[in-house]
Amino acid sequence: MNFERYARSSLKTRHLKLIDSLARHGSIGAVAKVMFVTQPAVSKALAELEEGIGIRLFERTAGGVVPTPAGACLVSYARRILGEIDRAGDALAAISDGVSETVVVGVMPGPARSMMAQCLSRVRSLAPHIRLVVREAPMPALLSLLQQGKIDLAIGAVMDSSLPAHAWLETLYEDTIVVCASPAFKPARRRSDLWAGLSTMEWILPPRQNLLRSTFDEYLERRALGPFRAVVETASVDVTTGLLGLSTAATVVPRRLAEHCQRAGLLRILFELEDVGMPVSICASREPGPAAAIVVGAAKSASQGAVREVRDG
Repeated sequence: MNFERYARSSLKTRHLKLIDSLARHGSIGAVAKVMFVTQPAVSKALAELEEGIGIRLFERTAGGVVPTPAGACLVSYARRILGEIDRAGDALAAISDGVSETVVVGVMPGPARSMMAQCLSRVRSLAPHIRLVVREAPMPALLSLLQQGKIDLAIGAVMDSSLPAHAWLETLYEDTIVVCASPAFKPARRRSDLWAGLSTMEWILPPRQNLLRSTFDEYLERRALGPFRAVVETASVDVTTGLLGLSTAATVVPRRLAEHCQRAGLLRILFELEDVGMPVSICASREPGPAAAIVVGAAKSASQGAVREVRDG
């Protein structure tokens, strides 16, 4: 294998984009369309890359192309390199704007949204030389972006099994979970009667791989309740609150976010699930650098400040 020699003399970013695209689409034809070239050009470029490195990267099958173990390994590094190139562009743009460092933060819809304004304000006050870029996405997508080097930090409810190897993680706070409905919903006075009514309602719930959903399902199973019918599965706070306002459905929401939405008239909190907690964490693919560490500190401070506000309220 001649990877080091080939990488130093002939490897180009177009090669990295090629194998990334092949792994994503699994088809030479699909990659040709995405890259605006012919299929023979894609096949030729892949063959030249494999010959130059001295190892097969993709198996050609009747259904398309599949990465070999060596190909999967190189694709993971290619994505990180491409992510770092994107980050370099952001950093250069920041310097041209008079900002010396950029930190990209991914935020999970829901749990972290209620504290982000305070976090951003604290960073701006403590370190005006740092420019924050905030992206919102479900946690699985954020963890993928972390691995690709496209974001520095991810904030949200993380399932330990979904964390990449050697990831850095710190818990910001422990939230609770509340059952919610439309602001116009008239709940029964007794909890047992309320559960009976909820069992006949339609539910708007997060997807099954979501930590909030799995925690709720486990709660129902322990208490021999449900299962409840989820007519819509979504991790979007806006979609959930919008549907609640148009229906008699119910949902589960982290308490801090629910209180924020209730103050805005978007839902009504019915009750809290007993003995159920949901940790909200901040994580990175490695130990945060100096600029990212400032953002981590601001997030921790903001989360504790929000906890005090909830308790005092």
